[in-house]
Amino acid sequence: MRLNKARRRFLAVVTALLALVFIFSAYQLISYYTASQKDDDDFDKLSEQIQKLEQTMDTDTSEGTEGPTETADPQKLPHIFALYEQNSDTFGWIRIEGTKVDYPVMYTPDNEQYYLRKNFEKKYSQSGVPFLAAGSFENCGNYLIYGHNMKNGSMFASILNYEKKSYWEEHKIIKLDTMYEQTEYEVIAAFRARIVPDGQDGFRYYLYTDLTEESRFSEYIKQVEQHAIFDTGIKAEYGDQLLTLSTCAYHTTDGRFVVVARRIK
Repeated sequence: MRLNKARRRFLAVVTALLALVFIFSAYQLISYYTASQKDDDDFDKLSEQIQKLEQTMDTDTSEGTEGPTETADPQKLPHIFALYEQNSDTFGWIRIEGTKVDYPVMYTPDNEQYYLRKNFEKKYSQSGVPFLAAGSFENCGNYLIYGHNMKNGSMFASILNYEKKSYWEEHKIIKLDTMYEQTEYEVIAAFRARIVPDGQDGFRYYLYTDLTEESRFSEYIKQVEQHAIFDTGIKAEYGDQLLTLSTCAYHTTDGRFVVVARRIK
């Protein structure tokens, strides 16, 4: 009799604990997706602002006018300058048509990961904002941009789809607008990687931002081609400006998924 009562008490305690774990997990899940949705909404607003300014710029160009003159330097792109006025850490805007990749790109060379968990307004954010590696600089040969792999498919989560050749065929072009240029890059390779511990051999792709020396450029491209999941048939040559996108992946400890593209416009 006492044994049955003790067993019932034990089961009641276990049930209560399991219920608490479930409630806590559900709360965390709801909080995560609520926060992620807010981040998405905020970026959507920024994207709408950018597109309106781009349309204005296109209209001015087609009518033969000199375009908006809000900027002190008429060579600055109005839509990127507008973001810069809101946040001077703005490097540009990245977009892959037909995907969720449609975000500002930040640059804080003195604190590379500042936007890892901060939004465009510099407030805490699970999603963060894509950011340029500290080692990147103008005409460095390789702009390396980091972005989160979010569970809701936002940020750089969709670039993992470049594992499939059919996806690459439909999303070959990456657009990157900087303060002075609207550029386009063609994807040449995608591969799985990892953060390589000190003392171990491996492809440390994240150390290849300065490709101004031909030997360094050739070394990077050789390793990219060796690690590529499939052959796109597109080759990069010394002198090409490259763009590398990196996000977390879970095929191994500290895994990463990487997409490399070369500038074509």
